[in-house]
Amino acid sequence: PEIPHALHMPGHIYVQTDRWADAATAFDQCARKERELMNSDQLYSTGHHGHNVHFLASTYSFTGNYREAMALSEELLKIRENPREASQLTNTRTAYRQGWFARMRTLVHFRQWDEILEGAALPEYPGPRERAWRHWARGLALAARGDTGLALAEAKSMDEQMKAWEKAAGSESPHLKTARLDLSGHIQVRSGEAAKGLDMLERAADMELHLRYNEPPAYPRPVLEALGQAALEARQWTRAESAFRRALDQNPGSQGAKEGLAAALARSDRTLARR
Repeated sequence: PEIPHALHMPGHIYVQTDRWADAATAFDQCARKERELMNSDQLYSTGHHGHNVHFLASTYSFTGNYREAMALSEELLKIRENPREASQLTNTRTAYRQGWFARMRTLVHFRQWDEILEGAALPEYPGPRERAWRHWARGLALAARGDTGLALAEAKSMDEQMKAWEKAAGSESPHLKTARLDLSGHIQVRSGEAAKGLDMLERAADMELHLRYNEPPAYPRPVLEALGQAALEARQWTRAESAFRRALDQNPGSQGAKEGLAAALARSDRTLARR
Protein backbone atom coordinates (compact mmCIF):
# COMPACT_ATOMS: atom_id res chain seq x y z
CA PRO A 1 0.00 0.00 0.00
CA GLU A 2 3.00 2.34 0.27
CA ILE A 3 4.33 1.59 -3.23
CA PRO A 4 2.56 3.70 -5.89
CA HIS A 5 3.34 1.35 -8.75
CA ALA A 6 1.94 -1.61 -6.85
CA LEU A 7 -1.29 0.33 -6.38
CA HIS A 8 -1.31 1.28 -10.06
CA MET A 9 -0.70 -2.02 -11.86
CA PRO A 10 -4.02 -3.79 -11.15
CA GLY A 11 -5.70 -1.03 -13.11
CA HIS A 12 -4.12 -2.38 -16.29
CA ILE A 13 -6.02 -5.62 -15.77
CA TYR A 14 -9.27 -3.98 -14.73
CA VAL A 15 -9.57 -1.84 -17.88
CA GLN A 16 -9.33 -4.99 -20.01
CA THR A 17 -12.01 -6.84 -18.06
CA ASP A 18 -14.81 -4.25 -17.91
CA ARG A 19 -13.98 -3.31 -14.31
CA TRP A 20 -13.66 0.41 -14.93
CA ALA A 21 -14.64 1.47 -11.40
CA ASP A 22 -11.92 -0.79 -9.96
CA ALA A 23 -9.42 0.64 -12.45
CA ALA A 24 -10.31 4.19 -11.42
CA THR A 25 -9.87 3.24 -7.75
CA ALA A 26 -6.45 1.72 -8.42
CA PHE A 27 -5.19 4.73 -10.34
CA ASP A 28 -6.68 7.16 -7.83
CA GLN A 29 -5.00 5.40 -4.88
CA CYS A 30 -1.70 5.49 -6.74
CA ALA A 31 -2.11 9.20 -7.51
CA ARG A 32 -2.82 10.03 -3.88
CA LYS A 33 0.33 8.23 -2.73
CA GLU A 34 2.50 9.82 -5.41
CA ARG A 35 1.22 13.29 -4.56
CA GLU A 36 2.33 12.64 -0.97
CA LEU A 37 5.78 11.59 -2.14
CA MET A 38 6.14 14.52 -4.54
CA ASN A 39 5.14 16.97 -1.79
CA SER A 40 7.70 15.49 0.60
CA ASP A 41 10.58 15.17 -1.89
CA GLN A 42 11.25 17.83 -4.53
CA LEU A 43 13.46 15.38 -6.44
CA TYR A 44 10.77 12.72 -6.73
CA SER A 45 10.16 11.98 -10.41
CA THR A 46 6.86 13.13 -11.93
CA GLY A 47 7.05 10.77 -14.92
CA HIS A 48 5.10 7.86 -13.49
CA HIS A 49 2.60 10.20 -11.89
CA GLY A 50 1.99 11.59 -15.38
CA HIS A 51 1.40 8.09 -16.75
CA ASN A 52 -0.90 7.10 -13.91
CA VAL A 53 -3.03 10.26 -13.97
CA HIS A 54 -3.17 10.14 -17.78
CA PHE A 55 -4.47 6.57 -17.51
CA LEU A 56 -7.02 7.67 -14.90
CA ALA A 57 -8.20 10.47 -17.20
CA SER A 58 -8.50 7.96 -20.05
CA THR A 59 -10.52 5.67 -17.79
CA TYR A 60 -12.89 8.51 -16.96
CA SER A 61 -13.28 9.23 -20.68
CA PHE A 62 -14.36 5.66 -21.36
CA THR A 63 -16.82 5.77 -18.46
CA GLY A 64 -18.34 9.07 -19.51
CA ASN A 65 -16.94 11.29 -16.74
CA TYR A 66 -15.96 14.44 -18.61
CA ARG A 67 -15.37 16.80 -15.70
CA GLU A 68 -13.17 14.34 -13.83
CA ALA A 69 -11.05 13.69 -16.92
CA MET A 70 -10.64 17.41 -17.57
CA ALA A 71 -9.65 18.10 -13.97
CA LEU A 72 -6.94 15.44 -14.10
CA SER A 73 -5.52 16.78 -17.34
CA GLU A 74 -5.39 20.22 -15.71
CA GLU A 75 -3.37 18.79 -12.81
CA LEU A 76 -0.72 17.49 -15.19
CA LEU A 77 -0.67 20.68 -17.26
CA LYS A 78 0.38 22.51 -14.10
CA ILE A 79 3.55 20.37 -13.82
CA ARG A 80 5.88 22.49 -15.91
CA GLU A 81 8.72 20.92 -17.86
CA ASN A 82 12.29 21.63 -16.86
CA PRO A 83 14.64 23.03 -19.56
CA ARG A 84 16.01 19.59 -20.44
CA GLU A 85 12.54 18.12 -20.88
CA ALA A 86 11.36 21.08 -22.92
CA SER A 87 14.32 20.72 -25.30
CA GLN A 88 13.51 17.06 -26.01
CA LEU A 89 10.87 17.43 -28.72
CA THR A 90 10.46 13.67 -29.18
CA ASN A 91 10.03 12.94 -25.46
CA THR A 92 6.32 12.25 -25.05
CA ARG A 93 6.52 10.98 -21.47
CA THR A 94 6.88 14.16 -19.43
CA ALA A 95 4.03 14.80 -17.02
CA TYR A 96 3.10 17.99 -18.86
CA ARG A 97 2.96 16.35 -22.30
CA GLN A 98 0.95 13.44 -20.94
CA GLY A 99 -1.41 16.01 -19.47
CA TRP A 100 -1.59 17.76 -22.82
CA PHE A 101 -2.46 14.52 -24.57
CA ALA A 102 -5.00 13.68 -21.86
CA ARG A 103 -6.61 17.08 -22.45
CA MET A 104 -6.74 16.60 -26.22
CA ARG A 105 -8.04 13.04 -25.78
CA THR A 106 -10.80 14.20 -23.45
CA LEU A 107 -11.98 17.03 -25.68
CA VAL A 108 -12.14 14.81 -28.77
CA HIS A 109 -13.60 11.82 -26.94
CA PHE A 110 -16.51 13.95 -25.72
CA ARG A 111 -16.78 15.85 -29.02
CA GLN A 112 -16.29 19.22 -27.36
CA TRP A 113 -15.91 20.99 -30.69
CA ASP A 114 -16.58 24.52 -29.43
CA GLU A 115 -13.97 24.14 -26.69
CA ILE A 116 -11.42 22.91 -29.21
CA LEU A 117 -12.05 25.74 -31.64
CA GLU A 118 -12.00 28.45 -28.98
CA GLY A 119 -8.41 27.41 -28.34
CA ALA A 120 -7.92 28.09 -24.64
CA ALA A 121 -8.88 24.59 -23.52
CA LEU A 122 -6.12 23.00 -25.62
CA PRO A 123 -2.96 25.10 -25.24
CA GLU A 124 -0.47 25.31 -28.06
CA TYR A 125 2.79 23.42 -27.58
CA PRO A 126 5.87 23.98 -29.77
CA GLY A 127 6.57 20.29 -30.46
CA PRO A 128 5.64 18.93 -33.93
CA ARG A 129 3.76 15.96 -32.43
CA GLU A 130 1.51 18.15 -30.31
CA ARG A 131 1.04 20.63 -33.13
CA ALA A 132 -0.01 17.82 -35.47
CA TRP A 133 -2.51 16.46 -32.95
CA ARG A 134 -3.88 19.95 -32.35
CA HIS A 135 -4.49 20.43 -36.09
CA TRP A 136 -6.18 17.01 -36.12
CA ALA A 137 -8.51 17.95 -33.28
CA ARG A 138 -9.34 21.29 -34.87
CA GLY A 139 -9.92 19.59 -38.22
CA LEU A 140 -12.39 17.19 -36.64
CA ALA A 141 -14.17 20.07 -34.91
CA LEU A 142 -14.44 22.09 -38.11
CA ALA A 143 -15.67 19.08 -40.08
CA ALA A 144 -18.29 18.43 -37.42
CA ARG A 145 -19.43 22.04 -37.78
CA GLY A 146 -19.70 21.59 -41.56
CA ASP A 147 -16.79 23.90 -42.41
CA THR A 148 -14.93 21.46 -44.59
CA GLY A 149 -12.84 24.16 -46.25
CA LEU A 150 -11.17 25.15 -42.99
CA ALA A 151 -11.00 21.48 -41.98
CA LEU A 152 -8.94 20.80 -45.12
CA ALA A 153 -6.65 23.69 -44.17
CA GLU A 154 -6.08 22.10 -40.77
CA ALA A 155 -5.35 18.79 -42.50
CA LYS A 156 -2.71 20.49 -44.64
CA SER A 157 -1.12 22.03 -41.54
CA MET A 158 -1.20 18.60 -39.92
CA ASP A 159 0.72 17.20 -42.90
CA GLU A 160 3.43 19.81 -42.37
CA GLN A 161 3.82 18.97 -38.70
CA MET A 162 3.88 15.24 -39.45
CA LYS A 163 6.86 15.87 -41.74
CA ALA A 164 8.52 17.91 -38.98
CA TRP A 165 7.98 15.04 -36.52
CA GLU A 166 9.41 12.52 -38.99
CA LYS A 167 12.51 14.70 -39.38
CA ALA A 168 12.95 15.07 -35.60
CA ALA A 169 12.20 11.44 -34.71
CA GLY A 170 13.80 9.76 -37.72
CA SER A 171 10.62 7.91 -38.66
CA GLU A 172 6.97 8.64 -39.32
CA SER A 173 4.35 8.31 -36.60
CA PRO A 174 1.90 5.46 -37.35
CA HIS A 175 -0.53 7.07 -34.91
CA LEU A 176 -0.53 10.37 -36.76
CA LYS A 177 -0.76 8.54 -40.09
CA THR A 178 -3.88 6.79 -38.78
CA ALA A 179 -5.27 10.09 -37.52
CA ARG A 180 -4.71 11.73 -40.89
CA LEU A 181 -6.87 9.09 -42.60
CA ASP A 182 -9.38 9.39 -39.76
CA LEU A 183 -9.65 13.13 -40.37
CA SER A 184 -10.00 12.67 -44.14
CA GLY A 185 -12.87 10.27 -43.55
CA HIS A 186 -14.76 12.81 -41.47
CA ILE A 187 -14.16 15.56 -44.02
CA GLN A 188 -15.50 13.32 -46.79
CA VAL A 189 -18.61 12.45 -44.78
CA ARG A 190 -19.30 16.12 -44.11
CA SER A 191 -18.66 16.98 -47.76
CA GLY A 192 -21.56 14.80 -48.84
CA GLU A 193 -19.44 11.74 -49.68
CA ALA A 194 -20.72 9.53 -46.88
CA ALA A 195 -19.91 6.18 -48.48
CA LYS A 196 -16.34 7.21 -49.31
CA GLY A 197 -15.83 8.78 -45.90
CA LEU A 198 -17.15 5.78 -43.99
CA ASP A 199 -14.87 3.49 -45.99
CA MET A 200 -11.93 5.72 -45.02
CA LEU A 201 -12.93 5.46 -41.38
CA GLU A 202 -13.10 1.67 -41.72
CA ARG A 203 -9.51 1.68 -42.97
CA ALA A 204 -8.43 4.05 -40.21
CA ALA A 205 -10.08 1.79 -37.63
CA ASP A 206 -8.15 -1.18 -38.99
CA MET A 207 -4.93 0.82 -38.87
CA GLU A 208 -5.61 1.77 -35.25
CA LEU A 209 -6.19 -1.87 -34.27
CA HIS A 210 -2.79 -2.73 -35.75
CA LEU A 211 -0.92 -0.03 -33.82
CA ARG A 212 1.55 -1.19 -31.21
CA TYR A 213 -0.32 -2.01 -28.02
CA ASN A 214 -0.14 0.63 -25.32
CA GLU A 215 -1.97 1.55 -22.12
CA PRO A 216 -3.50 4.03 -21.87
CA PRO A 217 -4.31 3.77 -25.57
CA ALA A 218 -1.84 5.83 -27.59
CA TYR A 219 -4.64 6.75 -29.98
CA PRO A 220 -6.89 9.53 -28.62
CA ARG A 221 -10.25 7.81 -29.05
CA PRO A 222 -11.37 4.60 -30.77
CA VAL A 223 -11.90 5.13 -34.49
CA LEU A 224 -14.62 2.48 -34.36
CA GLU A 225 -16.69 4.67 -32.04
CA ALA A 226 -16.22 7.62 -34.38
CA LEU A 227 -17.15 5.41 -37.33
CA GLY A 228 -20.29 4.27 -35.52
CA GLN A 229 -21.28 7.87 -34.79
CA ALA A 230 -20.68 8.90 -38.40
CA ALA A 231 -22.74 5.94 -39.61
CA LEU A 232 -25.56 6.97 -37.29
CA GLU A 233 -25.53 10.46 -38.75
CA ALA A 234 -25.57 8.93 -42.25
CA ARG A 235 -28.58 6.81 -41.18
CA GLN A 236 -26.69 3.60 -41.85
CA TRP A 237 -27.97 1.70 -38.83
CA THR A 238 -26.47 -1.71 -39.63
CA ARG A 239 -23.03 -0.26 -40.22
CA ALA A 240 -23.30 1.75 -37.01
CA GLU A 241 -24.31 -1.35 -35.06
CA SER A 242 -21.37 -3.30 -36.43
CA ALA A 243 -18.92 -0.51 -35.57
CA PHE A 244 -20.15 -0.13 -32.00
CA ARG A 245 -20.13 -3.90 -31.40
CA ARG A 246 -16.52 -4.06 -32.56
CA ALA A 247 -15.74 -1.03 -30.41
CA LEU A 248 -17.02 -2.96 -27.39
CA ASP A 249 -14.78 -5.87 -28.33
CA GLN A 250 -11.88 -3.43 -28.39
CA ASN A 251 -12.77 -1.69 -25.11
CA PRO A 252 -15.28 -3.75 -23.10
CA GLY A 253 -17.77 -1.58 -21.25
CA SER A 254 -17.00 1.70 -23.05
CA GLN A 255 -19.87 4.04 -22.24
CA GLY A 256 -19.74 5.72 -25.64
CA ALA A 257 -19.86 2.39 -27.49
CA LYS A 258 -22.76 1.13 -25.36
CA GLU A 259 -24.78 4.29 -25.92
CA GLY A 260 -23.99 4.22 -29.63
CA LEU A 261 -25.03 0.59 -29.96
CA ALA A 262 -28.30 1.31 -28.16
CA ALA A 263 -28.95 4.23 -30.51
CA ALA A 264 -28.23 2.12 -33.60
CA LEU A 265 -30.60 -0.61 -32.46
CA ALA A 266 -33.32 1.87 -31.52
CA ARG A 267 -33.15 3.60 -34.89
CA SER A 268 -33.34 0.27 -36.71
CA ASP A 269 -36.34 -0.67 -34.53
CA ARG A 270 -34.51 -3.44 -32.77
CA THR A 271 -33.31 -3.90 -29.21
CA LEU A 272 -30.80 -6.12 -27.51
CA ALA A 273 -33.67 -7.95 -25.82
CA ARG A 274 -35.24 -8.87 -29.14
CA ARG A 275 -32.00 -10.41 -30.28
